[in-house]
Order: sequence, then structure tokens, then C-alpha cells
Amino acid sequence: MIKPPLFTSLWGIKPPLFYRGHNPSSWYSGYNESWIMKAIAAANTEKDAEKKKKQQQEEAKKVEAEKKKNNNDEGKKLMLKNGVIELRMPLCCEGCIEKVHKKLKAMDGVSSVICDQEMQKVVVKGDAKPETVLKKARKIHKRADFWNSKEKK
Repeated sequence: MIKPPLFTSLWGIKPPLFYRGHNPSSWYSGYNESWIMKAIAAANTEKDAEKKKKQQQEEAKKVEAEKKKNNNDEGKKLMLKNGVIELRMPLCCEGCIEKVHKKLKAMDGVSSVICDQEMQKVVVKGDAKPETVLKKARKIHKRADFWNSKEKK
């Protein structure tokens, strides 16, 4: 009877011999290019994400600066309009109207305040600066804004 070799598999193929300097690619060697490439790709995506965040923050700062300039320009334009300042404010009831009328009328340079509940509009007449009127209106209700502003919230 013939003896089978010591290291044969079920199919009769000899497994590879392991020497000190040789390790077949099918076996784990502790080094895999696909893992390294994935790690490099992940690091690159993190760097790209950081760059995008910085760009978005810079763009947001630019937009805020433009908004401030636009608000100041709007205020100056409104000031030239014969002392009439139009505001958009939510007016849900008579109590809101009375509150707005009372607080804005008490300001220096305001001669009259007209509230229109249907249009959610407040018209302030007088010599007051539009920025100060808007600040006071925002203290009354935070969603107050100039009537003809381009950004409708």
C-alpha cells in the first residue's frame, strides 16, 4: 500500500511550503494595499471636508457682511423717503397692535404709527432713524424686518 504524502488536502494538492523569506499572497502578511489605499482615501476626504467647511465659513462671513451693508443702504434709502418707514411684523391680535403702537410711538423722532393687521405691515412716520426703529421693533417681535427687503423670511 502506498502512503499519501503528509501534507495533502482532500483534493490531493500540496499546500505551499513556508520558508522564512517567503509568504504567499493568499495568506495574511499584515500588509494589504487595499487597506492602505482606503486609509489614504479616508484621510483625503477628511482634508477635503475641512477645506469645504473653511470655504463655507468664509462665504457665510462675506454674505453676512453684504447683508449688513444692504441693511444700512436700505435704511438710508428709507430715510430719504419723506420720513416714512415701512416694517413687516406679525400682528396676530389687537393686543399686538396696541403693544407695537405704544412702544414705537414712545421713540424719539416718531410722529405717528399705523398698523395694518391684514397685511402684517407697520408704517412709522417721523424723523427717527430706520435702524433704531428696526431694533426697537425686533425687541417687540424678533421676526420684524423692513417691508421692501429682498429676503423674505
